[in-house]
Amino acid sequence: NPIAYGQSASITATVTPASGTTPPTGTVNLTIDGASTLSASLTNGAATFVVPGLSTGAHLFSATYIGATAFGPSSTAPAGNLSLNVTRAVLTVTASCSNRVYGQVNTCSANVVGYQYTDSAAIVFSGTPTGTTTAARNSPAGSYTATPVPSSLTLTSSGATNYTVSSVNSSFTISGGAAQSIIFFPLPNFTHGASYQLTAR
Repeated sequence: NPIAYGQSASITATVTPASGTTPPTGTVNLTIDGASTLSASLTNGAATFVVPGLSTGAHLFSATYIGATAFGPSSTAPAGNLSLNVTRAVLTVTASCSNRVYGQVNTCSANVVGYQYTDSAAIVFSGTPTGTTTAARNSPAGSYTATPVPSSLTLTSSGATNYTVSSVNSSFTISGGAAQSIIFFPLPNFTHGASYQLTAR
């Protein structure tokens, strides 16, 4: 079965005796893509390998048993070689805007979950993921939706190789109760006992 970028592959190589029921002992070497090699001892005829750090794409594994007393060497090549595909990992980008009072400006951002190894936004994205909303400053009180800004989710070449992006919306609230003030225009000098119209803004 395929695994996702960032996951370790668990591979078991089993050595079966040509005759008899005694499980072989000794060491099995696992070669990855014809290059790096790992070694593990047999336990009840099986050697298990945990392979981390695989890049996306197809990988080929071959196993070689070096033999032991009463057991001759053998290998998987070529018919028994194992092919494993590493798929891209999923980055979940969730937009959020802070709850606010009517008349205030929106404060929006985006949270990213799913980075593997030492990857970060600076490595994976061309810019900084952020969020937005259709709610304006003078939108009435109520519930509104925050969405990721599509242009902020552009992946670098490295990011596109290793990840896919899943965008998630969230909700926030605009509440009433904005502070108000009443200001009167300056009063002119006037004669005692006279009446004047007060004007406020």
